[in-house]
Amino acid sequence: MVYTVGSGNPFAQSYSDQCTYWAQERYHQLTGIWTPCIGNAFEWAGEARAAGWKVTSSPPSIPSIICLQAGAGQGLLSNFGHVAVVEKVNPDGSVKTSNYNWPIGTKNTTVTFHQGPGVSFIFADYNAGQATPVQKIQAVLLSTKRLVPTYTLSANQTMSDFLANVDGAFVLINPFDISISNVSGDVNTGDGYPNDTNNSFVSFTDPVQWLNQLGLNIMSDAVALTLRIICVILGVYILFRVMDHYVHFNQIVETVSQSGI
Repeated sequence: MVYTVGSGNPFAQSYSDQCTYWAQERYHQLTGIWTPCIGNAFEWAGEARAAGWKVTSSPPSIPSIICLQAGAGQGLLSNFGHVAVVEKVNPDGSVKTSNYNWPIGTKNTTVTFHQGPGVSFIFADYNAGQATPVQKIQAVLLSTKRLVPTYTLSANQTMSDFLANVDGAFVLINPFDISISNVSGDVNTGDGYPNDTNNSFVSFTDPVQWLNQLGLNIMSDAVALTLRIICVILGVYILFRVMDHYVHFNQIVETVSQSGI
């Protein structure tokens, strides 16, 4: 099914401080695609589905928009719902998002949302025939970029969360383990995209998805190995500096030289 796209940001004139404006703007920044959505936030899932976009209950590995319906909880106070752009899929399935108007009246906030009732994810199906090759490449590059995390300690982030994220960056995986567990995306939701399967592995009948995940796995291992090497070098350097404080290596070398050993 071919999906349709928007021609610009319909919220730019009168609603530039709203979540709908930011979701349109940021998704376009990441993909080069305008969504077809023009209504209130809670209406986006229905509008996107009617336009041929994918709407799932779990986040895909490509850029997406989270849509919260009234009654979804998680701090949602407005009956108009809320939309935000998924910037990162966390290991536990929650998503880190960029937002406007959350809390009300604020801009450029980072909020973590969880999957659950009243929560859906909207994204363009790149296999449906509308996205250009450049947009597909942008999506792959963005997925790769997400493997190189940036760590900041915001006011609502605990040290344990920070250390858990750092620990995850050191994990090595088998690059040929092209499994759903290694894909931050759709898992057995019944929608057929992109990894909907009855077993844990992506079928090689979809070579693009298979090669994409292989590349992501290799990049993830490269990042983990680089971090491990940096830590080893740093550890050896610190050990040497500590020992140098207590052991006078220059005197030892000079003594050995004078003794003719």
